[in-house]
Amino acid sequence: MENNLLESLLDLEEEFYQEGFNLGAADGAQAEPDQGVSMAPVVCKEMVSFPPSTRLAKNIDTLLELVDPASLPMQNTEDAVNDVDERLKGAIVKAKLIQRALGEREDTADIRPDAKETPRSGDGTGSIEDISSLSIRH
Repeated sequence: MENNLLESLLDLEEEFYQEGFNLGAADGAQAEPDQGVSMAPVVCKEMVSFPPSTRLAKNIDTLLELVDPASLPMQNTEDAVNDVDERLKGAIVKAKLIQRALGEREDTADIRPDAKETPRSGDGTGSIEDISSLSIRH
């Protein structure tokens, strides 16, 4: 009897995890079609019209593919976690490219509030010999 009690305690965490996952998946499936519907018209009205750009459209399509929840792996395996990490890194790069194409400034406070001030740029080459961004101390 005592052995059965210990086994049930060991399985308790897995049961809670599975229950939480099932509830979250059901809630996400129910809410997914409605998310963004209320804010999309407001955002679209405030957007300035931009000239058509095939590169911009391609970057937006790629970003949407990278963050598509239907194609994200839902397994808790090393390969699935690595895939999500790689997709996240790719999505961040695409978002920055889109941001630059639209002429918006990069505001790290929106993305990461704990980020430090962005470094001052030199000549833009990123070379180790680029000292133009260094502060001179007297």
